[in-house]
Formats: sequence, C-alpha cells, structure tokens
Amino acid sequence: MEPWSARRPELKVLDVGCGHGLTGCILAERHPAARVDAQDWSSVLAVAEANAERLGVRDRVRLLPCDAFDVPLDGPYDLIVVGNLLFHFAPDRAAELVRRLAGALKPDGRPVTVGFTTGDQSPAQEPHAHLLGLLLLSWTAGGELHSTEAYGAMPAAAGLTGTELTARPGLPLRVQVAGRSGPS
Repeated sequence: MEPWSARRPELKVLDVGCGHGLTGCILAERHPAARVDAQDWSSVLAVAEANAERLGVRDRVRLLPCDAFDVPLDGPYDLIVVGNLLFHFAPDRAAELVRRLAGALKPDGRPVTVGFTTGDQSPAQEPHAHLLGLLLLSWTAGGELHSTEAYGAMPAAAGLTGTELTARPGLPLRVQVAGRSGPS
C-alpha cells in the first residue's frame, strides 16, 4: 500500500464500520495528507474519536454517525476500508454494501476488505473462524463468516478487478485489496 499511497498528494479515506477507528487513525498518522471519514453508529464513534485525539489526528478525522447502507458517501475516495464488517450480513447484503462502496471510489481508488474467513480449511485447522461463525449465527440477523472465495466474488460483482489477497499462516483474518475496472 505504501508505494501506491505515497504517490498521492492527498489520501481521502472512508473507514466503514470503523469501530475503534484505529485503522483510519493510523492511516492518518502515517500519511500527513490523509483525511479520514470514520463511519459507524454514534455510540461507537466516541471510541474512534478518543483514539483520533490520542493519536493527534482528530483534526483530520470526520465522524459519520449512520448506518453503512444509508450514510451519505462524500466521495470519491482514494481508499475505502471495510474492516470486520461484512460478516455481519448475509452474502447478498454484504455484496450490496460492496457495490455501494465501489461507486464511491475514485477511478484509481482501492477498496480494502479485512475480515475473518472460513471454509478454506477444516474446522480443526481454523477453529477460531468457525467459532466466530457460530457466534454470528446467534448474534446477527443473517450474518455469517464468508469464505475467501465469497469475499473475492463481491468486488468482482461490483466491477472491481485485480483483487489481491493477503493471509498470514495460522490466522483466519484476510486482507483483500481490489482495483477498478477500466483506465485509471
């Protein structure tokens, strides 16, 4: 990500379902020209705001208290981060959100999806992911852990290409970066 982001005079970031806000705040800390829109429920954004203050980037973090499906998107964005959010939704609803966010990217923008995946290995090999999947079944209306293959299909269906997947051995967390179709 560094070489791509280093070439940009500014970095306009949307951190969707930001939770604690650390992803966007650390991006702002590392990139002085970054401006971050941190979206989540208002009760959660208090934590994100405190982290932005603590890291000294509060002046470059705008809080967007709203549902990810309804928030007005003030794009276009260079980077849209969706961290540990898509598994809260059934596959079709998660794909709907990815399509919505793809429309808010700059022509050469990048969506980054971070999430736990399952289905790539047996439950014995990735027990944490499978346990989280069970919890999602009981905590959410339709949420489920998606497979790496399903995460790859979502940006493709939204017209995004060049998906790169990064995984660390022993961790069910995957990072997926995609690009836009057509000229950049």
